[in-house]
Amino acid sequence: MFYSFSYTWGQYATQLNGEIRRPHPTHGLQLNHLIGLVDAVTTWKRPQHLAFGSVSYLVHFHPLARNRVGIRWIGWLPFDLSPSDVPEAEIVRPMNGGTLVITQSDFWQPMQGHPNYSKEAIDRAQEVEVRLNLLGVLPIDLELNRGDWGVRGTR
Repeated sequence: MFYSFSYTWGQYATQLNGEIRRPHPTHGLQLNHLIGLVDAVTTWKRPQHLAFGSVSYLVHFHPLARNRVGIRWIGWLPFDLSPSDVPEAEIVRPMNGGTLVITQSDFWQPMQGHPNYSKEAIDRAQEVEVRLNLLGVLPIDLELNRGDWGVRGTR
């Protein structure tokens, strides 16, 4: 399986989960498609937070406390940020009342032996998440479960 997406709507959280294990052998993986997906979701209904990337990164390499929700590879935050706020990220741009943040354009995986493994990408993602945490724009699970994270655009 190359892609898996799930959407859950529950009492404590509404989540859209996406995992890409490797690019499609014929069509590859085009970053603009994922940017389009984030644009469509944030246009449809403003989320509290979006994060895309490997669950393995989250389990083994996430540099923050386990209850702090990062962005992994690609994220959308309900706050206004500029590229100078997050110089470690490759792309930081406004999108639908928030900010799209991409750690790097190239697809990567954190599992050694995977054809898209990149230690440099892991390091960069960690640097981006540490910076975002210092800026106060990464929520903890409790804030997301309350449902008011980023609603007023305040941290």
